[in-house]
Amino acid sequence: MNLSENSFEGNIPSSMGEMKTLDLLDLSGNTFSGELPTQFLTGCFSLSFLSLSNNKLQGTIFPKYMNLTNLQWLLLDNNNFSGKIEDGLSEAKFLYFLDISNNMLSGHIPDWIGNLSDLQTLDVSKNRLLGSMTSSFNLSSAYHLYLHNNQFNGEIPSALLKSSQLVTLDLSYNNFSGSIPHWINESSSLRILLLRGNSLEGSIPRGFSNLSMIESLDLSHNKLSGQIPSQLTKLNFLSNFNVSNNNLSGPTPNAGQFANFDERNYGGNPGLCGPTIHKNCTDVLDSPTTGSSNRAEEDEFAVDMVSYNNLFGPIPSTGQFATFDETNYKANPDLCGPTIKKSCSSKLAVSLATSSGEAEEGEYAWRL
Repeated sequence: MNLSENSFEGNIPSSMGEMKTLDLLDLSGNTFSGELPTQFLTGCFSLSFLSLSNNKLQGTIFPKYMNLTNLQWLLLDNNNFSGKIEDGLSEAKFLYFLDISNNMLSGHIPDWIGNLSDLQTLDVSKNRLLGSMTSSFNLSSAYHLYLHNNQFNGEIPSALLKSSQLVTLDLSYNNFSGSIPHWINESSSLRILLLRGNSLEGSIPRGFSNLSMIESLDLSHNKLSGQIPSQLTKLNFLSNFNVSNNNLSGPTPNAGQFANFDERNYGGNPGLCGPTIHKNCTDVLDSPTTGSSNRAEEDEFAVDMVSYNNLFGPIPSTGQFATFDETNYKANPDLCGPTIKKSCSSKLAVSLATSSGEAEEGEYAWRL
């Protein structure tokens, strides 16, 4: 029965509970108000699909006397339900899709939600849920988890990744802390990872390059530090990337999909540099506030650390090396290439081949 998008108002009639063989009921997009009648929650036990979205319903969600155990789809989003999530739906073992977002729910996510073995989509976003995520969270069939805009805290638990087929993980705008867990690197099916607006610290894992299917990666508004790993340029499907408002430093990647991003993706990180944000990396490395700390880090990009050696041969000029200039290679008289405005003569090429017999054509044969 589809009665959606009408102008019905008032309470949902308790007489609906007499429709014991009703399989589908859609009352979304009306202005129903009040609490869900007891007779409705106990009598419509054949329902497999129930949508009450976009109304003005209120009261407790999932009271203990609820008897809708055959539900597969349940949508209660955009209402005024409040209080703790009760256990009245704990026996709905066939539940496939659960959306209780944009209400005023509080307290913790109960264990029974974390143990719904058939649940593929869970949306509890835009509520007032809090606490650390329980280790018993075991949604092994989940494809989409929307937990954003709540008050969850503590470290991001590995229990969220019990599903090997997780596509969407949205933890934005909570109070998660600690470092980004490296187990996320193993989520090869992830397409959307949103960690925006938390208190995450540490570096961006280089292992994120293993997220070969990722399309959207938002790490903005955290406390992340260190450099943006160059390995992320391997992410061929990445169309949305945001690391703004962190404490990141060093050059911004500009190869692969990163050629499509601009300074808006990196703002609020004064230590970042590169053509994308129109800031010379030499200026950043030499600045009093960032130069000494950047050089102290083990840094795959800090080519200025090869100055004052006895290196020889052509200088790389592709990828991140395109962002460097002659100041990164000073006091190496036998280096050559466009970066330092010195031609690689045929004499040098012969010397290079003679001195480095193992180097094949096209290799960079630098030597200390």
